[in-house]
Parts: sequence; C-alpha cells; structure tokens
Amino acid sequence: MEELSFIIITTYGPHLGDENDIRHKLHQHYMDALKNINYSNFKVFLFGHLPSSAEGTINFVKADGNSKEQKLQFAKVYLLDAGLKSDYILRLDDDDILNPNAFNHVNKTKPDVYSDLFHSFINIDSGMIAQQQRPWFPNTAIIKWDLAFSILFLDNALLFNFQHTVWHRFLKDAKASIEYSNKFNPLYLRVLSAASITSIVTQSKSGFSQYLSQFGEFQEMEFQDFMNSIIKLNDEFKLNTTN
Repeated sequence: MEELSFIIITTYGPHLGDENDIRHKLHQHYMDALKNINYSNFKVFLFGHLPSSAEGTINFVKADGNSKEQKLQFAKVYLLDAGLKSDYILRLDDDDILNPNAFNHVNKTKPDVYSDLFHSFINIDSGMIAQQQRPWFPNTAIIKWDLAFSILFLDNALLFNFQHTVWHRFLKDAKASIEYSNKFNPLYLRVLSAASITSIVTQSKSGFSQYLSQFGEFQEMEFQDFMNSIIKLNDEFKLNTTN
C-alpha cells in the first residue's frame, strides 16, 4: 500500500533556549514522540525564533512574530510560497504528544478529517488522565490538505489559528467524511503543566488546581499507544503513578 503524506505544523517559544524550563523539557518529549512515529512519509515544520535548519523529517523555520497567532500566519504563507503540499496536514502544540500509530490508521481509512471526540489530558504533576467529550474539533485534527486550505480562506478562518469553531459548519456544508478516534486510543494527548501559557494566565486569577478542574475528573487510565511516552514523562517528572 502506498503511503499517504502528512505535514505537521508546530510553533514554539523562547523556552527552547532554557534547558531548565519545564516547557523545554516537555518539548524534548514532544520531539522524542515525533521520532518514534510508526510511519515514514511525513514532515514536521516548527516555526519560531531559532535559525532555520533540518534534521531528517524535522525542519526548524525561523519565523516572524512573537505570538503563536503571528507564527501560524507566517507558517501559512511559508507553506504556500514554498509550494509545499501533502495529502494531510495537522497542527500540534510543541508540548503535546501525538499517537505514534495515527498516520498508519488514517492511511488505511482515508477520512477527510480524523479527530478526537473525547479530548484527552495528562497532568504531569500526578500522571493522571482526564477526558471530556467536546462538541467541537480541537486544533489538532488531521485534515486533507485541499479541504484544510479551503477552510483557510473561509471568512478568513485560518486552520492555523484558533478559529476552529467554524469547522463544524464548513465541514457539514462540504459533506466531509469525519472519523473520530477510539476513546481509549486518541489522536493526541494534551500535556498540562503549571508552565503552560494558558495555565499561567488562568493562575493569575486562580490556582493551578482550579485550572485543572476545567478538564474534568483525573484518574488512572491506560492508553497503550502512549505508554512509552508516559513512561518517559514519569521518569523525567517523577509522576505520582501507581504502576
């Protein structure tokens, strides 16, 4: 079977320059997870302040702008101007973990969109996982390239920014085929830490525990495809798991 092609888009911040920063360490786990993807036909483009360079499938691209939104706008222009194209594209934050078998699955089923209906979160302080069924697509969804770029130009609703709230309306009109992942085998695992930008903003008004409460009840769960990544997180952050 011929392998379909995938492109991953990621932005990152200045934390990559600080080896003692929690987000720097989480980014290393992100990179390790990418290197362990059980698929060959994919490329990763990371947009941020570091000089442009390439190592295998992973490409750092020096990007204009300081905010995530500015870097994502730059990413869109970069991809189009460079004439880059793949069968599918997805966006992934630089401290989250992608399912290593997701591309193999999509290569077999070939949906227009592959996404999580149950959004999954791991708290690095405890090693516990929470899930919530949410009535929207997360920014991290695997989308066919042509479909994604038609979304890009719908009312200026860019795939690369936070305007994912329009996706349901557009995809319904486009009659796109949507496949949701198995609840216990999600597309990706969002990593929650007190160092994330979102949690820092939230904690200015409340505590980290209050921030965590918005993601549901945390409990022990086993996601087989993520076990290697969770074990590495455990070793790095001494998660309070009871394996």
